[in-house]
Amino acid sequence: MIKINNLTKKYERDRETVTVLQQLNLLVDEGEIVSIMGPSGVGKTTLLNIIAGLDTDIDGDVEVEGRHLQKLSLSQLAVYRNKTIGFIFQEFNLLPHLNALENALVPLMFADISHSEAEKKALNALETVGLKEMAQRYPSELSGGQKQRVAIARALINRPKVILADEPTANLDADTEKSIIKLITRLAEEEKATLIIATHNGELASLAQRIFTIEELQGGAA
Repeated sequence: MIKINNLTKKYERDRETVTVLQQLNLLVDEGEIVSIMGPSGVGKTTLLNIIAGLDTDIDGDVEVEGRHLQKLSLSQLAVYRNKTIGFIFQEFNLLPHLNALENALVPLMFADISHSEAEKKALNALETVGLKEMAQRYPSELSGGQKQRVAIARALINRPKVILADEPTANLDADTEKSIIKLITRLAEEEKATLIIATHNGELASLAQRIFTIEELQGGAA
């Protein structure tokens, strides 16, 4: 499903070259739930962005479902992200001028379906995360947990094969955190999707079938 070989990511900062990831190797099977742990700044988000095809300025090879991401054109990457990847962000990234229903259907805006069908799918997605009755509410009218549920509905609306969750509970209180963790893992299992969670939270990480740190993935095969 996901094969990463000798991945190195560098960038320029203040005229210096900074290495974020160095010779990282990772193999994740289809339908597997994996946690990537490490403190802030170690490269967890960078790794998820690379798997999502948001960053292809890398050395090494990243293969997802047989696609070598560095070889894809910009248009092919856009299709890949829309059809294959569901991304759950730490900051929710909801559009403030759209209600919950409209935010959930954003990935369908470029799909070859009618607006009414897109709304139906978005409503079903909101129902799946327990927010059907909040469909007309705007982000400013939602709690942190509700915002993250809308973000989860948006991430899963295309039934992606790969779900990437970047510190998905970092901005939530302890009780809400637990319910969101259970929701993400349950939905991934129901959809038979591959789930990669980047986190510094040991309780969240423990729900995965395998747990890695960025440090132990670098310089050797996982």
